[in-house]
Amino acid sequence: MAGVLLVLGSAQLAMHLVLTELSDHAAGGMGMTLAHVVATVVTALLLAHAESMLLAAVATLYLFLPLVWSAPPVPSATPGRTVVRPAGGVAFAEVLLRRVHGRRGPPVLS
Repeated sequence: MAGVLLVLGSAQLAMHLVLTELSDHAAGGMGMTLAHVVATVVTALLLAHAESMLLAAVATLYLFLPLVWSAPPVPSATPGRTVVRPAGGVAFAEVLLRRVHGRRGPPVLS
């Protein structure tokens, strides 16, 4: 946690100094310092506990998963469809490979 505070604090100070120099607007005082300190501490706390917060969020979403996602219903058999058997002499694997797993490659006349 101390390392996170050190990195964030130095980044806040560097950004504040750079932006103050670029804008030619000298803003400071106790309010500005307090705002930077609060922002640094809150960000460090969020970063230090990010993994546990992420696990809690995932666990909560996991509870809602059955409500949101469900398998689609199985369609009923449509009448009129019949199984077509290949004519004699053609093996079932050959029909399967020709219909389902088409050959890939360049066109025949290329």
